[in-house]
Amino acid sequence: MPLVNREATSTFRDIINRPGSTIVPGGSLPIQAVLAERAGYEVFHVSGGFYHNYYLGVPDSGLWTSTEFVEYARKIVDAVDIPVFSDTDVCGGNAINVYRTVTDLIHVGLAGCHIEDVEYPKGITKAGLKWNPLRGEMHGDELLVSVEEQVGWLMAAVAARDELDPNFVIIARTDARTSHGGSLELAIERAQAYEEAGADMIMFDGMRTFDECRAALAACRIPAFNSGELVQFPRDEQGNPVDMPTVEEKTAAGEKFILWVGLGWQNAVQTAWEQLVAVKKDGFGVINEWHHTEARRPRSEKAPRYRTEYMEKIIAVQQKYLPPQITTTTSDHEAEDRTHATA
Repeated sequence: MPLVNREATSTFRDIINRPGSTIVPGGSLPIQAVLAERAGYEVFHVSGGFYHNYYLGVPDSGLWTSTEFVEYARKIVDAVDIPVFSDTDVCGGNAINVYRTVTDLIHVGLAGCHIEDVEYPKGITKAGLKWNPLRGEMHGDELLVSVEEQVGWLMAAVAARDELDPNFVIIARTDARTSHGGSLELAIERAQAYEEAGADMIMFDGMRTFDECRAALAACRIPAFNSGELVQFPRDEQGNPVDMPTVEEKTAAGEKFILWVGLGWQNAVQTAWEQLVAVKKDGFGVINEWHHTEARRPRSEKAPRYRTEYMEKIIAVQQKYLPPQITTTTSDHEAEDRTHATA
């Protein structure tokens, strides 16, 4: 393993510094990163929420540890050649742990990470939990750490970055829009403080409308982008779905990354659920129909299930280092019969 992945961090920096927006799919599994790379995307985002959903089977609640997300990020980095950056939640929870965690993330080959400004446990407020229809779960509004504490975390992250690889990207995420007592103005105020602390990018989470997204982006001097349920799936004040802004509109607004956490995988989970329910209720008819449809699908349209070129490497290693196969004209059954006959 190289000390640092300078090729990935340099490429990531170039993507951030060039004009325009970049569509960034996200997930938490190596196969998701492989599919994104094969589809032509330039960057992959590792989602903490999806880690909770796919690895732990729980809502995004801050249960993962620094060790876990460092190790699983390594597996994703190893699976692709495009830069990978990761959600790290609070990155360990204090300045010392942030420093160590960023160091570890650089060593495993990530190109960047984002650090958020919420208290743990996540989603807990004095008002208690409430049903969030967008999340599909009980959730509360996050409590924020103080600006001073988050600035300290970011400065520790920047110090670790500068010691190992100045191209590693530190992204400061603020949840101030949807935090307890939060607002657009508070989010902008915090973003500007995080700029001063040395963050390379700002990530706003939880803006309610595209107009709010525009205002937040316009307030930043460094590259910035938005995330959150209403950013990906906008709704009106009554909760009805509305059309998503186009890529061109987001680019014009200054959105550096058009981040779509779980691009393609929300549909996959829904499809899996529908098949499970259908088979339980009606048997294998729906699977049989799918089986025939897939059998007729042209190979060029089928999703790659893994990195097939890796088999060539495995075969080459086998041929070079394993002893040759012992061949014989006598079948295993004949040899076994002969052994029993002479025993």
